Amino acid sequence: MKPAPFDYHLAHSLDEALALLEQYAPDVCVLAGGQSLIADLSSRRRRPGHVVDINRIAGLDAIALEEGGVSIGATASQAEVEDHALVRARCSYLPQVLSHVASAPIKHRGTVAGSLAHADPAAELPALALCVDARLTARNARDGSREIAPTDFFVGRFENTLGPHELLTGVTFPALERDERLAIEETQRRYNGVAVAGAIVRVTVADQAFSTVRAVVFGIAETPVLVDSSACLNTIAADDLRAIESASVAMLSGLTLISDVQASADYRRHAAAVLLARALTRAGAPRVAGR
Repeated sequence: MKPAPFDYHLAHSLDEALALLEQYAPDVCVLAGGQSLIADLSSRRRRPGHVVDINRIAGLDAIALEEGGVSIGATASQAEVEDHALVRARCSYLPQVLSHVASAPIKHRGTVAGSLAHADPAAELPALALCVDARLTARNARDGSREIAPTDFFVGRFENTLGPHELLTGVTFPALERDERLAIEETQRRYNGVAVAGAIVRVTVADQAFSTVRAVVFGIAETPVLVDSSACLNTIAADDLRAIESASVAMLSGLTLISDVQASADYRRHAAAVLLARALTRAGAPRVAGR
């Protein structure tokens, strides 16, 4: 299919983009990388009257240090972020997670901020943002900028809290503390496909036991889910595989999971528990000297 007719607007400044969004909201959408939007337009899942292209806005692709972390602009591609020296030095977990995302051609066009705004519950980047408590920044022509916590940003399948006149201008990922570790595990029906289930964990290990655990499962519900990890705190040795497996099952016990053509809810519950246990085990493993 071909997209339904729409008016194309190429913005040359952030103020111009915000003014266009204000003028045409709610019948408008933003084009950054376009890897999800173009498919939605072509299948007519989305039929906006106006599309605002933000790719020519100077500085919106910036990657820079900010308050102990790394800020990533709205048009910075996933490939740029994955290969960026500053990101690898300050937030090495980002390239680790981006290595699981799609294929190289898609990452050279797709943006980090675009993936967050798309809010696919099976995508790795929304789950990562929730796991590390990234700071999302949105702007609009009326009220200026505001920060949004990931816990408030993702509200449904392909739904976020941005208003129709708002633009997600960037995201800041924090650097992990020296004793923190992050791990990701997921399963797909095909290589570089959509995750059927996945887990990302951020942990601190002290005296060979988990002292803090922040765990997110994705691909199994309408949004990425920050699970209750209290069962792992201060009680489970980082090398006690049986205890980790039991705790992982317990963390998922109260969740309502989705069934679709990819997998049943029962399969997702089993797979997510296995993947969560694997991620916790890998994050809790002793570090190799020199790494």
